[in-house]
Amino acid sequence: MATARVRCPACNTELEIDARHLGEEVECGSCLKVFVAERPPTSTIPAAEPPPVRRSRRPRRDDDDDDDDDTPARVPAEGGGGTSTAAVLSLVFGILSLPMFCCWCVGPPSAVVGIICGIIGLQSPQSKGLAVAGLAVSVFGLLLYGGFQLLGFAGPLAGLGN
Repeated sequence: MATARVRCPACNTELEIDARHLGEEVECGSCLKVFVAERPPTSTIPAAEPPPVRRSRRPRRDDDDDDDDDTPARVPAEGGGGTSTAAVLSLVFGILSLPMFCCWCVGPPSAVVGIICGIIGLQSPQSKGLAVAGLAVSVFGLLLYGGFQLLGFAGPLAGLGN
């Protein structure tokens, strides 16, 4: 396979390409500029030290040459990770409300915040499952607090205590 050395007109980098691509459009491996590859004129004065040779990227092709045109392009998910912060917070506050159900200043407020974040998290289709789990745990934490408060106050009123 014969190779030819061409110089990029944009960044002046010397590239090594297949000789069969002379006269075609190629893409520079350094600056990604597309240019027509032509053999440079030979000079009679040798350079003191030749510049580094970089391999060129493949010859530029039209989009019609691709064989996999029927595959859909991947669209990156918005927000990067795919989960909503509100859904994660809902689960965190719901889990926090479970062991703190007996503490009125931490348990119920964290369960309420978990429910609010869960409702907000339901609006994101990527994190719907996480939001539902956070909502369920938060509601369970609030019901646990309410149930124990009801038992704590209903017992003495019904005469079930002493």
